[in-house]
Amino acid sequence: LFSSADLIRSSFKAGTKTLTGTLAVTSDSLRAFATITIIQGTLSYIIITPASVSVPFSGSRTFTAQGYDKYGNPISNLKFYWDTKIGQLSTTTGTTVVFTGGTNTLIGTLSATLGTITGFATITIEGGTFTYILITPGTTSVKVGGTLSLTAQGYDQFWRLIAGLSYTWQTAMGSLSTTSGTNTIFTAGTLTLT
Repeated sequence: LFSSADLIRSSFKAGTKTLTGTLAVTSDSLRAFATITIIQGTLSYIIITPASVSVPFSGSRTFTAQGYDKYGNPISNLKFYWDTKIGQLSTTTGTTVVFTGGTNTLIGTLSATLGTITGFATITIEGGTFTYILITPGTTSVKVGGTLSLTAQGYDQFWRLIAGLSYTWQTAMGSLSTTSGTNTIFTAGTLTLT
């Protein structure tokens, strides 16, 4: 009769990639096979895609998280906890989330966590589109030959000031101390006009 004492044992060390294959043993003219599946290891790190992105005011972007073992093998069927302090999230759990930015210029992070492992993405919320120019004062009266200091400021669609813009001034009602820049002084002509 066959007994366990007749067995010859050998150890097998798995490689670092997930796969299914066969292991063979041969004795004289006989051969036997075993099927072995190498599965992922435990979660080692999380990668969020995209890792760094710019989002306009109130703009949205989709992010995806993927977990890996220490050998770089992707691990499926994971549910991550999402968190950020600089915008709104479509969900707080899962592998995919839609981030919506606020209306402040900020740089911050989006995180995906499972247990003690966390991955991060960097998000920059940028200013909106140049939409308005406001002249101060907007409506006023000036005596013939009088002067008036004027200021121009540009704003985005959320009425947030945009710095660093260049302006060109022009008028047919008098003269200007300068035709470029944020500020100018208007000198009225000698005719009354509106």
